[in-house]
Amino acid sequence: MDDATGNLLVCNTSGTVLLMTPAGVVLTTRAYAGGHNISGVDLYGSRRVPGSGPVMGGAPYTVDFSFPGLPGASYTAAMSLAQRPGIALPDGRVINLAIDLLLLISIGGIPGITTGFAGALDAQARATGTITLPTGFPAGIRFFVSAVALNPGPPGGLETANTLGLTTL
Repeated sequence: MDDATGNLLVCNTSGTVLLMTPAGVVLTTRAYAGGHNISGVDLYGSRRVPGSGPVMGGAPYTVDFSFPGLPGASYTAAMSLAQRPGIALPDGRVINLAIDLLLLISIGGIPGITTGFAGALDAQARATGTITLPTGFPAGIRFFVSAVALNPGPPGGLETANTLGLTTL
């Protein structure tokens, strides 16, 4: 469920995602290729941060950052061990990452673990990041990824993204 709108994202096993109102009215339907129905991956919110592949030690996990309408904008991503309490913005929006040690060390990336967690969006307003956990990383660890992009339009100058929930396999 998107906390801001109450809308629901429903994904079937073929990777088709329905965006529905709380009353069950389908707003949009979209097919997402690769990784969106893999065990251990949950998507929350507006789907601006999807990922693909299994989350396991020694294998890169790809995270896509997308902020439509903001080509060239600066963006920053981070990770956290929880979504709540999130980071409250002055306009009432919340970045669904808890302020914890993982968040503090991962803002913009962790050398040797992440790439592409900060920079400028391309001409299509997208960027790609990776998370490569060390070989032998334990299974069952839950963490979350989100991003923000600079945008003079919304209050506070930030465009927020959804939160991607991951569990290591």
